[in-house]
Amino acid sequence: MGLENTGFALANHESLWIDPVDYARDLAEGVYSLAAAKVNVSIYNLPFCVLDSSVWPYAVQSISDWKNGYVEECNSCVKKIDCSGFFTSGRPRQSRGIAAIY
Repeated sequence: MGLENTGFALANHESLWIDPVDYARDLAEGVYSLAAAKVNVSIYNLPFCVLDSSVWPYAVQSISDWKNGYVEECNSCVKKIDCSGFFTSGRPRQSRGIAAIY
């Protein structure tokens, strides 16, 4: 689950924030393990572009519409309609992996 950078997460953002591209491989391995064990697994609050494409089927649009937004790079992305996008609440952090998918 991606972090909503609000509340206590703001006060502790230096110790909590990890760029999703830095744990994408570990996340994918966890998803594969859970799926193999027949556990219903979903990835919340992370845009497709920071995930390994093999786990895209597990990524869901999970951010409430009233606090969901997209950055300029998303405008030309073919996955935007299905993507979680970003939290507009709090103080959003942006991964260095954000890029349109063509």
